[in-house]
Amino acid sequence: MIRLLSDVFCFQAKQMGANEAWIGIIIAEYQISLFLGSIIFGKLIPPLTPKFMISLGLLVAGICSTLFGTLQWSPTGTTFVALAMTSRTIEGLGVASFFATTEMFYGIGMIFGPAIGGLLNQIQKLSPSLTGAIFIIMGLVYAVFSQVWAYIVEKVSNCHPICIIGCLLSMTAFIIAGPLPFFPIESQLWMPIVAQIFLGLGTGAQCVGSFTQGVRQTMKNGYPDNVSTFAVISSIYSSAIALGSAIGPEIGGSLLGAMGYRWSTVPIVGLQIVID
Repeated sequence: MIRLLSDVFCFQAKQMGANEAWIGIIIAEYQISLFLGSIIFGKLIPPLTPKFMISLGLLVAGICSTLFGTLQWSPTGTTFVALAMTSRTIEGLGVASFFATTEMFYGIGMIFGPAIGGLLNQIQKLSPSLTGAIFIIMGLVYAVFSQVWAYIVEKVSNCHPICIIGCLLSMTAFIIAGPLPFFPIESQLWMPIVAQIFLGLGTGAQCVGSFTQGVRQTMKNGYPDNVSTFAVISSIYSSAIALGSAIGPEIGGSLLGAMGYRWSTVPIVGLQIVID
């Protein structure tokens, strides 16, 4: 879906009369809805049970995703924008109801999503590229090594070092991806590929380490070890991811437009240093 949004939807939306600003809002609307929904649904998981929330969320998200695909036949202009925003908003709420419970499948989706989206993109003959294949690497490394990091954090009492290692790996990824403009070398194809490996490793360490440490610290502060506590923690965690996914592309796009590709990696590297 991410791959299709980046290529197919943007192309289709322009044909339907939506400008770049509205296209960005439509894409971001999903993450905003996911952010707000995660906060609300976290409190509903204990009384309604995780199974019910997952089933309901999958049903709503599936229906809205299907309806979103039929927008190519909708009236153009304002009607198209309104329908697109409505379907994306409701879909985000559906995903929010099961997102926290199915985090490990996020990595699997990151593996196959870009490849499938890229394949469908090429079938429709819309600006084919190898970008999807490159992004498979990050998803594969994330999905595999998240399990490795989970095993490691079970053996240690403090997960902060794991988070720091994750920050350093992610920082290395952006240093290579540019590469940073301070290095007198030109960008080459192998650089983003290697960067995806480091980013997958770093993201896995940061996500697993921070979540586990958050749970442990919550228990130390006297909160009960039950479904309600885990639901609240998961909703906060999911909301943070959704919020970052909503504002991240906007900030990244602004940096790219103002500073260029190589210089735009510098603030991200700096952010990782601050987090460390």
